[in-house]
Amino acid sequence: FGDRTADALREDGRIIAALVPHHLIAGTELATVFKLLQSKEYTRVFLIGPNHYDAGQANILTATLHVETPFGRETMNRWIPYPEIAPELLAHEHSIMGMMPYVSYYLNADTQPFILKAKTSPQEIGALAESIAAVMDEKTILIFSIDFSHYLPKDVAEKNDRVTAQALLAMDEDLVYDMSNDYADSPPSLALMFQICLQQHARFKIIDHTNSADILNQPNLQKTTSHFTGYCAR
Repeated sequence: FGDRTADALREDGRIIAALVPHHLIAGTELATVFKLLQSKEYTRVFLIGPNHYDAGQANILTATLHVETPFGRETMNRWIPYPEIAPELLAHEHSIMGMMPYVSYYLNADTQPFILKAKTSPQEIGALAESIAAVMDEKTILIFSIDFSHYLPKDVAEKNDRVTAQALLAMDEDLVYDMSNDYADSPPSLALMFQICLQQHARFKIIDHTNSADILNQPNLQKTTSHFTGYCAR
């Protein structure tokens, strides 16, 4: 599905958005993407992922707090006003909290998180995309923390992932909105990534595609998780 060598990708221009898994078994793939971003010297991060537990009231939630990581204290800011999730609820959201050590280690940047419920509408995604685009600059990066096919044998996951790869490369918003957890755990987050990248005249590239059965060397594993890494650049 993609090229594993981050060094070969450094010749690209400005990276607008990056796609990483929050399934931390794919730590090598995560580190590859963050190392690539480190070379670009970003100072502001929008970190976006699913609201796995449907916590809070609003479909789109942000937070302002300090997060302690093994590599230092990271600040979550609120550059764009949205309803906030309580810190004790955000603490359980691994799509955000699992990424913070990587942000701390690789990027000298403050962060605003957004978690999106599965029922977030296209209209809400469009409004958020406009708000983010209004404050973006050359030192801003969007990081999308998304896992893909869930709880399926590898052969079924691979079949679904071929459809997902087509949607990613085409940045097909309509197709991802039709996806279930068999394909991706946050279709609204993918739709937001596509909108931002298209607004910025950037195209999506796949770096890598993995499956937990391969990482664990358990080819007969019946409940797997698949991962894509990639980025939009112009």
